[in-house]
Amino acid sequence: MPTFKRRDKILLFRLTQEEYDRLLTACQKRGGRSLSDFARTQLLQRIDDGPFYKFNQQIFRLESAVKEVTGLLEEMSAKKRK
Repeated sequence: MPTFKRRDKILLFRLTQEEYDRLLTACQKRGGRSLSDFARTQLLQRIDDGPFYKFNQQIFRLESAVKEVTGLLEEMSAKKRK
C-alpha cells in the first residue's frame, strides 16, 4: 500500500477567468483527479523536466494536431460514404 506524505503547505495565487478556464479544460482533457492535484502535478513536473519541458509540450501539441486531423479525415470519409 502506498505511503502518502501529508500535504500541509498551501500556495495561493490568483488567475484571470481565462487562465482558470484554460487550466480547468486542460485538467479535464488529461483526466486530472482534481484541479488542485492537476495544477500541483503540472507545476512540479515542469520543474523536474527542466530542458525537456518544451520538447514534451511540442510532442503533446503534435499529438493533439494529429488527433484533430484524423478526426476531420474520418468525418470526411463518413460523409463520402453517404
